[in-house]
Amino acid sequence: MADMIFSLKNGGHLIMSVMNMKATEPYIPGERKARLRSHPEILQELPPSNMMQKNGQILDPEYLAFDTERKLVYRKEKYFGDNRLPAEYLIRDRRYCQEEIVDLVLKAGFMIYKILFARAGHFDTGLAEDDPKAKEIVLVCRKCLK
Repeated sequence: MADMIFSLKNGGHLIMSVMNMKATEPYIPGERKARLRSHPEILQELPPSNMMQKNGQILDPEYLAFDTERKLVYRKEKYFGDNRLPAEYLIRDRRYCQEEIVDLVLKAGFMIYKILFARAGHFDTGLAEDDPKAKEIVLVCRKCLK
């Protein structure tokens, strides 16, 4: 976030989207939520998916694990094709609750005009923060004048 501050002029507008934790974490099966330093077997047993390659879907909770200590979401992606050997990757990502991303944006010197919980590609329809379809938090902001 700090890098953005220097590349955006005072008064400049920022539209950003982050993944919504409240539309993810509650739907991950309980046996895949733990302090992963204590339970690394959760990642070993996590089933891989090739949905990213097929349709861009990375949000199915059946293919996710959650580190309760670091608040990170993990998934395994498997890729096939193009006369290459199959490849499997362990991917971790950070998702945010509204309070967390608002705090970061305000500390970075932005004023927030609008917050929207939305499904990718359907930004014209707002959803509830905890709606499982509300995979993204969209913020419309302006960098505060100094």
